[in-house]
Amino acid sequence: MNYPPIVSRDEWLVARQELLTREKEATRALDKLNTERRRLPMVKVEKEYLFEGTARVHTQPEWALEDEWTKLQKEIRMRKIIAVEFVTLDGFVSGPGLEMDWVEKIYTNEIAQALGEGQQSVDAFLLGRVTYHGMVGYWPEKTKEEEPFLADHINPKPKLVFSKTLESAPWGTYNNARVVKEHALEEVQKLKKQSGKDMMIIGSASLIQSFAKAGLVDEYVLYVHPVFVGSGAPLFKEKVNLKLLETKTFGNSVVRLTYQNI
Repeated sequence: MNYPPIVSRDEWLVARQELLTREKEATRALDKLNTERRRLPMVKVEKEYLFEGTARVHTQPEWALEDEWTKLQKEIRMRKIIAVEFVTLDGFVSGPGLEMDWVEKIYTNEIAQALGEGQQSVDAFLLGRVTYHGMVGYWPEKTKEEEPFLADHINPKPKLVFSKTLESAPWGTYNNARVVKEHALEEVQKLKKQSGKDMMIIGSASLIQSFAKAGLVDEYVLYVHPVFVGSGAPLFKEKVNLKLLETKTFGNSVVRLTYQNI
């Protein structure tokens, strides 16, 4: 256990005064922010509640935050990177020969719908070279009728392909994929600070490992399949501490575990 250093009483008083000053500055900043908030226009909203078992509607004033306040929150909020991965019970993303037949055998529309719902909150995809090659041969030509849950997200949204060997990353008739060859971590850090929705890594285990090591992955959404493969490509090669946020079990016995990086 690391204990605070032992200092003289005078040094302690100075440190205490510095802390109190910082606390006052933070309080003043918060008061200023709340004052600005109260200058926003007010609207009437209806809230439903139960009274003696009967549903009633109560009208009350609230701050009109949907535009101004929400916009301010988005400006100060850093975009998250969400990693979505299919994994086996023993922690592999593919078998020893890179096979993923264990996904295809039990893939259902229920899983596709869940993936599509998750992609609604993102406006960009981050892909490694291998995942890009696997997806570009299938997705660009798919229509909403063929892939009703995913085509409208995967195809029109921008994609960044991280590769030191690719020169370009065509995506059918869509001109929305570009290659990042160098300074990948710096590129992602810059993107996280820009305005917009969150970003999602699909597959790309090596990319996840690199970004996780740099502390850039905020959430992990793991679709755990009911199979052991014994060996293959692991999702993680180093220790990663996570906090469980949500679980969901699908009809095909796949369990979705959503974790937050801590």
